[in-house]
Amino acid sequence: MKIKKIISVLCKMLLLIAFSSMALADVPEVEKNAEENKVEHRPKKEQKEKTPYYGEIGTGYYYDMYRFLEAEAGICLSEKLRVGLNARKAGYDRFGGYDTMETLGARGRFFLTKTFNLSSLVNYRRYRYDSSTAEEKLNDLTLSLSIGNMWQFEHFFIGADWIGIDKSMIVFDKHLYEFYPDSEKDLTAFKVNLLQLYLGIKF
Repeated sequence: MKIKKIISVLCKMLLLIAFSSMALADVPEVEKNAEENKVEHRPKKEQKEKTPYYGEIGTGYYYDMYRFLEAEAGICLSEKLRVGLNARKAGYDRFGGYDTMETLGARGRFFLTKTFNLSSLVNYRRYRYDSSTAEEKLNDLTLSLSIGNMWQFEHFFIGADWIGIDKSMIVFDKHLYEFYPDSEKDLTAFKVNLLQLYLGIKF
């Protein structure tokens, strides 16, 4: 009898331990689910806006009224500032020969208001003039400043630089027409640039 009672008590204890273990095992799961529900109902923080890149193409007129084409690609560092690499090419007939001007540089565009902006462009310029009687070349570093407006939409933008100034800063290499001694002066003098139009996309 005593053995049967002992076995019965042991069985009851084992059953009690088993049920207790099962109950304790369920507690972390319940707490986990409760924590997940809290996370789900917690207000989500606004995601940090992805820094957009941009690409643009444009056209405009240099000081002596000949047209250039340009392409630019860069990054929008903030709502007020974007920086990019810019390339331009222009060419026209002059005095029985052909002028070409190519530039490669870096631009910074700073927004003073939502649309109105100031553009600063530092360029390496390569100028060439070829004709049957003469050949000229000049490589220099130029600085251009301009003001304009840009209208931005979700994925694209359009803009205009209304007017700007251009000045040669450093001359690296030159070979100019000896019968026209003012060639260098004309090429490196302070100039006024005219209207430039451009459009682009952000991605």
